[in-house]
Amino acid sequence: MTENIPRDPYSYENVIDIRELVKTLLKYKWIIIAITLVVALAAFLVSKFLIPDQYEASALIGIRRPTFYADTEPGIENPSILQDYRNLTDLTQSLPVLAKEHDVWLSVCQQMELTCVGEDNVRPSLDAVLIGTNQLELTVTCREPERSAEFANLWAEEVINRWNRLYGNESINLEQIQEEVEQARQLWSETQLTLEAYLPQSKISVVEVQLIQAKNKLTLYLVEIESNKNLIRDAHSLDNRLTSLNQNGNLPVGEALTLIALQLRTSGEDSKAQFQLPSEEILGVGYSVEAARKSLKELISSLEEQNDTLEDDLSMIEGEISSLALELEKDKFKVQQLTHERNRAYQAYQILSGYLDDSEINQNNQMEAAYKIAQAQVPVKSSGQSTIMLTVLAGSVGLMIAVGGVFVYNWWTSEEEND
Repeated sequence: MTENIPRDPYSYENVIDIRELVKTLLKYKWIIIAITLVVALAAFLVSKFLIPDQYEASALIGIRRPTFYADTEPGIENPSILQDYRNLTDLTQSLPVLAKEHDVWLSVCQQMELTCVGEDNVRPSLDAVLIGTNQLELTVTCREPERSAEFANLWAEEVINRWNRLYGNESINLEQIQEEVEQARQLWSETQLTLEAYLPQSKISVVEVQLIQAKNKLTLYLVEIESNKNLIRDAHSLDNRLTSLNQNGNLPVGEALTLIALQLRTSGEDSKAQFQLPSEEILGVGYSVEAARKSLKELISSLEEQNDTLEDDLSMIEGEISSLALELEKDKFKVQQLTHERNRAYQAYQILSGYLDDSEINQNNQMEAAYKIAQAQVPVKSSGQSTIMLTVLAGSVGLMIAVGGVFVYNWWTSEEEND
């Protein structure tokens, strides 16, 4: 037997009925079509007759760049690029700024007899964009196609003239520059040979090893001195305990073992103390407290003498370390100085070589730093959105508005009927 489960009225009422939506759209279809057509027609008329066409023309300027590239040898670590008044580097970075200068485009406006400032401003829209590393595109947008092309070409000529006045070379003595480049190359070669000749004489590696060995030796001596001081302290402690005993009596076993332990610590492999006492004698019958104290005094005396000797050796080692450190610093400074001179000579040679190549390129191109790659052509098509595209876009917007309005209107009327 199947159980009838009642439907949840809340969830049922909130389910979207597709059929009702379709019925609503079909009911008001002519209204939707009419609104869509009206909006599309309005967009067509506005774009066709009220919005003026915009035409865009572009001219392309090229900058002559050096073709010289130098491979840095492995011995030179990151040489800095020195700035030189003759070295033209990263020229085009400032080109867009120069092109958009007020007096640049104003000069073009005067040539074309245009009013580009004030209330009757008819200056077209201008844009200068850097393409790659050595090209500048000048784009002019206005209502008249002939004017956009003419303005773009005159604008390009003005920028080229100003750029050539800044960076063009009218008088260059190539022979003198070649001599300077050769002198710089020879200086670089000499500094490189000087550095290579000194490196085998340098004792940096040997001195560093000697310095490490001396420091290790110093550490060992310090450890031994500290160990002897601990032994002396323990020996004094044992002697103080023995003073309270009968001096002629036999040495107790516990104190005898402590004395043997001190003797063993003193007679280690690295110890230089002269105190030696067989453990059989200490543990033998008749070894008195007085004899033990005498042995302790000899032990303390031997350890103190050893520390005095070690401290004298420490002074010598410290002097040796200071001498080695000074020698190492002098050697390092000499190598660093020679390397710096070599790098500076290389940088000077690199700059002069680049300038020589720039000069040869400029001479082959009539000393021009900039030239026109492509002249602006009169545009035949508008650069703005087409009328058809705007009409379709407006019709789509009108359709969405109409559908939304229909649904809102249908919902509003249904609510009033329910009330």
